Amino acid sequence: MIKFSFKPVSIGIILALSALLAGMLHGMAFGAKEDSIKKMFKSNAQAAFAGKPNEVEKASAGAWKYLKRAHYHFMGLGAMGVALCMFAGASRASDILKMVASTLVGFGSFVYPLHFTLSAFKASHVGKHAGHEAYALVAQLGAGTSLVGLLAMIVISIMWALAKEESTS
Repeated sequence: MIKFSFKPVSIGIILALSALLAGMLHGMAFGAKEDSIKKMFKSNAQAAFAGKPNEVEKASAGAWKYLKRAHYHFMGLGAMGVALCMFAGASRASDILKMVASTLVGFGSFVYPLHFTLSAFKASHVGKHAGHEAYALVAQLGAGTSLVGLLAMIVISIMWALAKEESTS
Protein backbone atom coordinates (compact mmCIF):
# COMPACT_ATOMS: atom_id res chain seq x y z
CA MET A 1 0.00 0.00 0.00
CA ILE A 2 1.29 3.46 -0.91
CA LYS A 3 1.35 5.90 1.97
CA PHE A 4 1.72 9.57 1.09
CA SER A 5 4.10 11.57 3.28
CA PHE A 6 3.53 15.34 3.08
CA LYS A 7 6.11 16.75 5.51
CA PRO A 8 9.23 15.83 3.52
CA VAL A 9 7.83 17.34 0.31
CA SER A 10 6.01 20.30 1.84
CA ILE A 11 8.62 22.94 0.91
CA GLY A 12 8.68 21.78 -2.70
CA ILE A 13 4.90 21.73 -2.91
CA ILE A 14 4.63 25.22 -1.41
CA LEU A 15 7.21 26.57 -3.86
CA ALA A 16 5.54 24.86 -6.83
CA LEU A 17 2.11 26.13 -5.76
CA SER A 18 3.65 29.60 -5.43
CA ALA A 19 4.81 29.27 -9.04
CA LEU A 20 1.25 28.44 -10.07
CA LEU A 21 -0.01 31.43 -8.10
CA ALA A 22 2.53 33.70 -9.82
CA GLY A 23 1.43 32.34 -13.19
CA MET A 24 -2.21 32.98 -12.37
CA LEU A 25 -1.40 36.52 -11.24
CA HIS A 26 0.48 37.15 -14.48
CA GLY A 27 -2.52 35.93 -16.46
CA MET A 28 -4.93 38.04 -14.43
CA ALA A 29 -2.73 41.09 -14.97
CA PHE A 30 -2.78 40.42 -18.71
CA GLY A 31 -6.55 40.24 -18.69
CA ALA A 32 -6.99 43.36 -16.59
CA LYS A 33 -4.11 45.57 -17.74
CA GLU A 34 -2.57 44.26 -20.98
CA ASP A 35 -2.79 47.61 -22.76
CA SER A 36 -1.39 49.47 -19.76
CA ILE A 37 1.51 47.04 -19.43
CA LYS A 38 2.34 47.36 -23.13
CA LYS A 39 2.15 51.17 -22.89
CA MET A 40 4.49 51.12 -19.89
CA PHE A 41 6.99 48.96 -21.78
CA LYS A 42 6.78 51.27 -24.79
CA SER A 43 7.21 54.37 -22.61
CA ASN A 44 10.27 52.86 -20.93
CA ALA A 45 11.73 51.93 -24.32
CA GLN A 46 11.06 55.42 -25.72
CA ALA A 47 12.93 56.97 -22.81
CA ALA A 48 15.84 54.57 -23.29
CA PHE A 49 15.99 54.60 -27.09
CA ALA A 50 14.90 58.14 -27.95
CA GLY A 51 15.08 58.79 -31.69
CA LYS A 52 15.39 55.09 -32.57
CA PRO A 53 11.82 53.92 -33.33
CA ASN A 54 12.97 50.49 -34.52
CA GLU A 55 14.79 49.89 -31.21
CA VAL A 56 11.76 51.15 -29.24
CA GLU A 57 9.53 48.64 -31.00
CA LYS A 58 11.98 45.76 -30.56
CA ALA A 59 12.54 46.50 -26.85
CA SER A 60 8.87 46.90 -25.97
CA ALA A 61 7.81 43.84 -28.01
CA GLY A 62 10.62 41.80 -26.46
CA ALA A 63 9.59 42.86 -22.97
CA TRP A 64 6.00 41.78 -23.61
CA LYS A 65 7.21 38.46 -25.04
CA TYR A 66 9.27 37.79 -21.89
CA LEU A 67 6.34 38.59 -19.62
CA LYS A 68 4.14 36.11 -21.50
CA ARG A 69 6.96 33.56 -21.36
CA ALA A 70 7.10 34.04 -17.57
CA HIS A 71 3.38 33.23 -17.36
CA TYR A 72 3.76 30.06 -19.46
CA HIS A 73 6.77 28.87 -17.50
CA PHE A 74 5.22 29.60 -14.09
CA MET A 75 2.15 27.57 -15.05
CA GLY A 76 3.95 24.68 -16.69
CA LEU A 77 6.82 24.30 -14.25
CA GLY A 78 4.52 24.90 -11.28
CA ALA A 79 2.22 22.07 -12.40
CA MET A 80 5.19 19.82 -13.09
CA GLY A 81 6.66 20.69 -9.69
CA VAL A 82 3.47 19.82 -7.83
CA ALA A 83 3.18 16.52 -9.69
CA LEU A 84 6.81 15.55 -9.04
CA CYS A 85 6.55 16.49 -5.37
CA MET A 86 3.40 14.39 -5.03
CA PHE A 87 5.24 11.52 -6.72
CA ALA A 88 8.13 11.88 -4.28
CA GLY A 89 5.74 12.04 -1.31
CA ALA A 90 4.17 8.76 -2.36
CA SER A 91 7.49 7.05 -3.01
CA ARG A 92 9.35 4.73 -0.70
CA ALA A 93 12.48 6.90 -0.76
CA SER A 94 14.02 8.23 2.44
CA ASP A 95 12.54 11.40 3.85
CA ILE A 96 15.80 13.29 3.24
CA LEU A 97 15.88 12.31 -0.44
CA LYS A 98 12.21 13.25 -0.80
CA MET A 99 12.90 16.61 0.83
CA VAL A 100 15.97 17.43 -1.25
CA ALA A 101 14.45 16.37 -4.56
CA SER A 102 11.13 18.14 -4.00
CA THR A 103 12.72 21.32 -2.67
CA LEU A 104 15.01 21.53 -5.69
CA VAL A 105 12.15 20.96 -8.12
CA GLY A 106 9.89 23.44 -6.33
CA PHE A 107 12.62 26.08 -6.09
CA GLY A 108 13.48 25.72 -9.76
CA SER A 109 9.84 25.86 -10.80
CA PHE A 110 9.54 29.24 -9.10
CA VAL A 111 12.95 30.81 -9.79
CA TYR A 112 13.38 29.95 -13.48
CA PRO A 113 10.15 31.70 -14.60
CA LEU A 114 10.92 34.60 -12.28
CA HIS A 115 13.90 35.24 -14.55
CA PHE A 116 11.52 36.02 -17.42
CA THR A 117 9.48 38.46 -15.31
CA LEU A 118 12.61 40.30 -14.23
CA SER A 119 13.96 40.23 -17.80
CA ALA A 120 10.72 41.70 -19.16
CA PHE A 121 10.96 44.80 -17.01
CA LYS A 122 14.68 45.19 -17.69
CA ALA A 123 14.27 44.61 -21.46
CA SER A 124 12.00 47.60 -21.86
CA HIS A 125 14.90 49.79 -20.65
CA VAL A 126 17.93 48.13 -22.24
CA GLY A 127 16.63 45.90 -25.05
CA LYS A 128 15.54 42.28 -25.22
CA HIS A 129 18.94 40.59 -25.27
CA ALA A 130 20.50 42.82 -22.60
CA GLY A 131 17.41 42.38 -20.41
CA HIS A 132 17.69 38.64 -20.71
CA GLU A 133 21.40 38.63 -19.96
CA ALA A 134 21.00 40.92 -16.94
CA TYR A 135 19.32 38.07 -15.06
CA ALA A 136 21.10 35.11 -16.65
CA LEU A 137 22.33 33.89 -13.26
CA VAL A 138 18.74 33.72 -11.99
CA ALA A 139 17.82 31.59 -15.02
CA GLN A 140 20.83 29.35 -14.52
CA LEU A 141 20.08 28.92 -10.82
CA GLY A 142 16.44 28.03 -11.51
CA ALA A 143 17.18 25.71 -14.42
CA GLY A 144 20.08 24.08 -12.60
CA THR A 145 18.12 23.33 -9.45
CA SER A 146 15.21 22.03 -11.53
CA LEU A 147 17.56 19.73 -13.42
CA VAL A 148 19.20 18.37 -10.27
CA GLY A 149 15.77 17.91 -8.68
CA LEU A 150 14.50 16.08 -11.76
CA LEU A 151 17.56 13.82 -11.74
CA ALA A 152 16.87 13.07 -8.06
CA MET A 153 13.27 12.21 -8.99
CA ILE A 154 14.59 9.80 -11.62
CA VAL A 155 16.79 8.20 -8.96
CA ILE A 156 13.73 7.89 -6.70
CA SER A 157 11.76 6.24 -9.49
CA ILE A 158 14.58 3.77 -10.24
CA MET A 159 14.97 2.93 -6.55
CA TRP A 160 11.22 2.42 -6.27
CA ALA A 161 11.09 0.28 -9.41
CA LEU A 162 13.91 -1.94 -8.15
CA ALA A 163 12.60 -2.29 -4.60
CA LYS A 164 10.99 -5.51 -3.49
CA GLU A 165 7.23 -5.42 -3.39
CA GLU A 166 5.69 -5.32 0.05
CA SER A 167 3.51 -8.28 0.89
CA THR A 168 -0.20 -7.48 1.17
CA SER A 169 -0.96 -10.20 3.72
